[in-house]
Amino acid sequence: MAALVIQFLSMGVRTVEQFYPSPTDICISIRTPGSEAAALREGWRAVCRVWFNDLPEHQPRTVGGDITPADADAIVGFVWAFRDAKRCIVHCDAGESRSPSVVRALTGSHDHARNPVVFHAVRDAMWRHSPPFAL
Repeated sequence: MAALVIQFLSMGVRTVEQFYPSPTDICISIRTPGSEAAALREGWRAVCRVWFNDLPEHQPRTVGGDITPADADAIVGFVWAFRDAKRCIVHCDAGESRSPSVVRALTGSHDHARNPVVFHAVRDAMWRHSPPFAL
């Protein structure tokens, strides 16, 4: 199994739109369906764009949200395709739920994920993906 040595960072859309990437940086851009794509600066090595909702605040944190297995597979496949990247910036609208949950899943963190639905969808995709990730 291959271990990832990418540095993962999460942030909100306003921050990432002001971020100056290096030529080795990749970006996972998570937006709410119906919103425009983030206005990223030039210079990213590659960008993966996915659209899915966050969990509704009034719902228990174990139900809801609409990340699909295809969304999670796109994220994991993208990271695997660019596994030699130095840094992966993951952003969502606020940088508080979806993106940190993706980062926790990709890094094998067992810390509390603010969005467990996203966390488990990405972790499940990691196990479905070939070659498997080393956690």
